[in-house]
Amino acid sequence: MRQVLAFSVCSVLLFAEAFAQNAFDADEFSMISRDRQGTFLGSHKIFKRPSKGLKKVSYCQQEYWIRPYTVAWAQTEVENKRIVRVEYSVGRGWRPICANPQTQVTLADFGINQDASEVIYFGGIRVPTQGETIFGAMKRSFAPPKADEKATGSYHAK
Repeated sequence: MRQVLAFSVCSVLLFAEAFAQNAFDADEFSMISRDRQGTFLGSHKIFKRPSKGLKKVSYCQQEYWIRPYTVAWAQTEVENKRIVRVEYSVGRGWRPICANPQTQVTLADFGINQDASEVIYFGGIRVPTQGETIFGAMKRSFAPPKADEKATGSYHAK
């Protein structure tokens, strides 16, 4: 009976050890914005694996894969006097693992010379066409499609 109990305890401890090591590798990382009292305000998921549209960056000597929009979002959050950190979900809450990510990766690291608020406004990078001003690009983005252009679908049309 003692051997079965000892085996069970060892099995549980080994499983917990393996799970703890693999849990930190899971995609449970976010860039989180909080007010000065620590209240959650918003977040952007960041990833530990490459995917389309993501770029490899480093926060506190750890590699992540993120979108330029996330960098712009973090910058505007800090400009609005909010605290932004990389945090990890431990299942019962979030734990900060890297402070001041906005100082470690910037839009310039992505080759983007736009202001963070412009990247946020356009939902990503929106480059005006040759000879077009930023206001022309804004007007074009709100205009209905031309006769030879296909309209983009809507979630509600599905």
